[in-house]
Amino acid sequence: MSKKIASIPEPPKNADPSLRSFLAAVKEALEVRLGRRGDPLEEAITKRELVDSGIARLRPGQRGDLLPTIIEPPGASTVPPPLLGVRAIGVHGGITLTFESPAQQYGVHAYVEIWRSDEPDPETRVLLDASRGNSYFDRVPDAEAKTYYYWLRSVSEYGRQGGFSEMLTATKPADTRAVLESIGGMLDESALNEAFRADFDGMKNAIASHDQRLSQQGTTILQQTAILEGLSASWMLTMNVNGYVSGVASHNDGKRADFAILADNFWIATPTGGKIKAFATVGNTAYLDSAVIRDGSIQEGKLGSISFGKLRDAYGNPVVTVGGKLRADMIDVTTLQVTDANIAGVLKSNAAGSNGQPRWVLDKNGGLAFNSSTANGRVEIGDFGIRMWYPNGQLMLRLGG
Repeated sequence: MSKKIASIPEPPKNADPSLRSFLAAVKEALEVRLGRRGDPLEEAITKRELVDSGIARLRPGQRGDLLPTIIEPPGASTVPPPLLGVRAIGVHGGITLTFESPAQQYGVHAYVEIWRSDEPDPETRVLLDASRGNSYFDRVPDAEAKTYYYWLRSVSEYGRQGGFSEMLTATKPADTRAVLESIGGMLDESALNEAFRADFDGMKNAIASHDQRLSQQGTTILQQTAILEGLSASWMLTMNVNGYVSGVASHNDGKRADFAILADNFWIATPTGGKIKAFATVGNTAYLDSAVIRDGSIQEGKLGSISFGKLRDAYGNPVVTVGGKLRADMIDVTTLQVTDANIAGVLKSNAAGSNGQPRWVLDKNGGLAFNSSTANGRVEIGDFGIRMWYPNGQLMLRLGG
């Protein structure tokens, strides 16, 4: 703590006039430096005061020499906490990583590092990329299914790194064309497809016969037709191999018609359709090569990349434009988090002030205007400076410009 300096006495009245003038000048200079008179900005600060305030510190081993004290800004020592809500979901075209916004956990968040490996071993992970939002899409160009493992961690504005998240894993599904080609190849090699190509007599006879049974070594082909005149009609073709039954059946009671197929694999193709079938079911999964749907509902799904023009509104206008930009007349959301934004026009309040203008307006050139709702005037901030008006429109204040 600096010592209190006593007041400086006035020069002796009986002193020589020249000496008295000199002492008065010295007294004035000292009192200015002590902050007791004159401009406050001329007050001097001692080294002790610098040390006591924490702005500087004594250099070790040197008497009176000072070193600056490095003062960390608030949050500089904050270690980012672990990420919350991390998820990895494989979709067509890549893998989507999502997590809760780290900016809600601590105030100096900068970005999230994305580390990846094709093995579940953290020693093999490498830094893939970084995300400044709360999601990341890892585009995987492989046509076949691909599995990756991920570790995520937050990094603060001051370069401090948080701990890695738990290991995430997800598999990008094989591209649809590759799946369809694989299924088509499998179906082409099936015994039923061979039967179609060979058009063997046993198949023809089984379909053409009426109430015919062919039994051999536990195998039965049965075709049944039942007609109840004026009421209903039914037809069924079943194949039973040691108790494993497949077949087709149709029933019509005059009010409702049903057609059923019982098979592990089923497909529809044209004679010259090539390897990919127009429609196929394998197990409990259906595959379509191409479809036109007038109105459809999907409860849950995975989408690959959507190119320009493939998303359209009710009037046929494209929603997704060139470059992946989203175009909409209005986006209605409860909470919107934007990492970086460029304003092409203006942002404004939907409430009007007493002068009929929006309560506030922010334009793309940096202009900012406020309008009172109670006829208390308005404020404008722009390249011209700051301007304020009275309620009667008279200029109250102008700074700059």
